[in-house]
Amino acid sequence: MLVHICNNYVSSRVHNNLIHALSRSGVSQQDVFVPVRRDKDVGIADVEANGIATFFRRLNGPVIRFFPLLKVIWFAQALFGHLRHRVKDNNTILFAHTAWSDGVPAYLCSKFLGLPYIIVVRNTDLNWFIPKLPWYRWLVRKVLKNASEVVFLSEAYKNRLKERYPGLFYCRNLYKVLPNGIDNYWIENVNSTKGGECSAKTVCYVGKFDKNKNLPAILNSVSIARKEVPSLRLIMVGGSWEKLQQLTGIVDRPDWLDVHEHMTEKDKVRDVYRQSSVFLMPSFHESFGLVYIEALSQGCPVICSFGEAIDGMFQGSGILESVDPKDDAGIAAAIIAHLKRWPRGIPQNIIAREIDDFNWSNIAQQYVSIFHRICVDFDKVNMRNVK
Repeated sequence: MLVHICNNYVSSRVHNNLIHALSRSGVSQQDVFVPVRRDKDVGIADVEANGIATFFRRLNGPVIRFFPLLKVIWFAQALFGHLRHRVKDNNTILFAHTAWSDGVPAYLCSKFLGLPYIIVVRNTDLNWFIPKLPWYRWLVRKVLKNASEVVFLSEAYKNRLKERYPGLFYCRNLYKVLPNGIDNYWIENVNSTKGGECSAKTVCYVGKFDKNKNLPAILNSVSIARKEVPSLRLIMVGGSWEKLQQLTGIVDRPDWLDVHEHMTEKDKVRDVYRQSSVFLMPSFHESFGLVYIEALSQGCPVICSFGEAIDGMFQGSGILESVDPKDDAGIAAAIIAHLKRWPRGIPQNIIAREIDDFNWSNIAQQYVSIFHRICVDFDKVNMRNVK
């Protein structure tokens, strides 16, 4: 049995997609253990499939989130009670979807129940919990060291842990890098129509309108790039004009800018990617960013920030440019570089080759291989203990 420990389950579809993919790949029994802070969150993204059971636990009290250690200890107690009633044998693996919020409870329960666990290191770990809670790094070190597998979503975040927190990174020898997958819609609708160079060029952004997404740099860099490419336009999807004004200080809308509210229909988002020459999202922090891969699936080259998201992937392919999010001129140069390199968009043969790594089925198969290895190693340890 696989037991998912997932604080972010309600707010992200990524975990739900992985659980379904694992089920299709032969993982016959999965429990999903989810803490929630509000009664209305109970049941959100509940999985209805054979062999998958979702268990929501309400966090007691509105202030517990302000006490990180108390929160994970409370969660560990709740998880321990769940495991005692559900686990019938030792063929159970705990899957912690973050290193701190999920990983600490997994570590504590593994100590009492003797179960192996794997963890995934995410944006919140590297940009919030580890830097903001230095007095608990000893505990993070134990979580990493004792895990049967530690997974990073990208090379960028693996390198960040190595460079900024070597004491944590070198507590173990091996790590695995496995990205998130994208919805099958994008795999099944890879663009095959890019072609025909046109005079009008377009930069697009699809995402939340918030401070982290660095929206002022998007506007400024496109404005700079227009000095070399006067026909360049910008499409921003994900918020209102009023919100954009609030975040950027822009007063009048330039004639080269189009702003659209959040689009729920994938076909409409697909059309934005297909009509665009470059996808630009120079976020200050980005754990992975599925929109980069979605844009690539439609033949649109992408720009992300150094050390964030998918930086370090697609080496030598030319489909990704990494930039300093605070350097508007450098971002503008990356836009122009993409326009020159891919005047007709990314060819379909390159898209298909690069996108295949982000197919949930392929990712699930790699996780299944990890689970099998852990079970074999765990059985060997138990046999030695018996002897």
